[in-house]
Parts: sequence; structure tokens; C-alpha cells
Amino acid sequence: MKDLSEVTVLAERVVAAMEKESSSSTSIIGRTIKQKMLHQTPEFVGALRELAEKTDELAKATRLTEHFRHLELFRVEGALTNTLYVLISMTNGLLAIVSGERNLSKHVRTKILDRLGKLHFGIEQMVRGLELVVSSKLSGYNILLMKIKEIRSLLKAQNGRED
Repeated sequence: MKDLSEVTVLAERVVAAMEKESSSSTSIIGRTIKQKMLHQTPEFVGALRELAEKTDELAKATRLTEHFRHLELFRVEGALTNTLYVLISMTNGLLAIVSGERNLSKHVRTKILDRLGKLHFGIEQMVRGLELVVSSKLSGYNILLMKIKEIRSLLKAQNGRED
């Protein structure tokens, strides 16, 4: 914000110098001859130069900040993609175990149900909280949540049969 206020001050100086130049009593021709003979430049030219330099500095700083922001988003998206693939692979493995021919013992099923419930809740919270960042991966996370629900329903059905 400080940089923007400096740009505003410089722009006001340019306008003031231009108004002063245009309201002076000497004629345009006389002023032009005097400036050429004395190698003087009008005040507003120097102020314009300062304004251009400050604007350029501000633009460079903004581009640099934007570059780092995009770099950070790239890192976050890469981490989320890898996490999603690992979670889907683990969930597929768990689904294969749960839907297999051998039944798991009741206490193992209960523990898995409990942990999957917590995992499901945690993933839902994360996805809803980071929806803007993970928007491209949202369908993958929704698929993961459906697989977790499927595993939980299988385990609940197995627990219900045993009771």
C-alpha cells in the first residue's frame, strides 16, 4: 500500500507541474525558446520520469509476488494429487480385503469402521475447506469418499449379519 501511495503522490506532482507550466504568463513560444537555449526541461518531465520508474518498480514487485504465489499453488496441488492417489490406492486395497471371501473378526471390523468414519469426516472437512485450491481434484476426492462409504456399508452389513 505504501508503494501505491507513493505512485499517487508522484502522479499529483506531475499534474501540479503540468498545471503550473500551462498557467505561467510566458507564451508557449517564449517558454520553448528559453528551455532550448538553457537546456532546461519542464518540471513535469522529471516528475513523469519518477512516476514511470516507481510504477515499473511496483509492477516488477507485483509480478514477483504473483510468480511465487503460482509456485506455491503448484506445490500444494502436487501434494494434493499425490495424497489423492495414495488414498485411492489404499482404499481400493481395503475394499478388496473387506469384500473378500474371508470375514474379518468383529473387533477388527469395528476398529476399521471407526477409523474410516474419522477419515471420511476429515477428508470432507479438508475438501470443503480447500475447495478453491482442490477444485480440479474435487471429483477424485468425491470418488474416494464414495469408496469409503462403500467399505463402511460392507463392514456394517457384515457386523449386522454376525449380531
